[in-house]
Amino acid sequence: MVITTRDQILEILRRTRTATVSDLAGQLHTTPANIRYHLDVLLEESAIESLPPDSARSQPGRPAARFRLSQKSRPNDLTQFSQELLTLFLSGAFPCAQTEKLNLIASERVKLVNLDGSSTQQLNQAIGFFNQHAYQARWEARRLGPEIHFGNCPFYAILSDHPELCEIDRRMLEFMLPARVDLLEHIQVDHPTPHACLFRLQFYSQPSNHAEVKAE
Repeated sequence: MVITTRDQILEILRRTRTATVSDLAGQLHTTPANIRYHLDVLLEESAIESLPPDSARSQPGRPAARFRLSQKSRPNDLTQFSQELLTLFLSGAFPCAQTEKLNLIASERVKLVNLDGSSTQQLNQAIGFFNQHAYQARWEARRLGPEIHFGNCPFYAILSDHPELCEIDRRMLEFMLPARVDLLEHIQVDHPTPHACLFRLQFYSQPSNHAEVKAE
């Protein structure tokens, strides 16, 4: 396994919490220019963040910029914690039926979503929502109805233990859109070439001033 310079920078920031360009260059035995190049990439990827200058510096001159891990890169136990909560909620410890539990989760996730306009506009708004949550979503017009593709599963790490997450995604779409949603394919965990999740929509009747989604 190749450990890149960026990996080493992230590891140093995990240990030291903050570091300057000079700190990193000294520890990695490379030039400040090389460190700045990698820091720019990590900043662009939101893996790290720069700290405001320290106004309480003891030395004259402009203070050196310091960097730390972003919230995205900081160690956490969210995957394990999420799995434990989901297992508990879907277990017999809660009296409501499984269908109702899935509906509760799906409706909670999209409760602030309000789509409007034509079917096409609503689809575009729905895709925007899912892409804000890392689904890598897109839609295509098809003869049998528009299809939505999810290129990424944000819950891939726990999907093998909780395949019902795919059903939650389907219900989220049905809560958001005035359509029947069918799950045609789903991402296969540990498959060498995992498929994207694929949903087909059949819109219910729309008001006369709403445009219909048609296949090209």
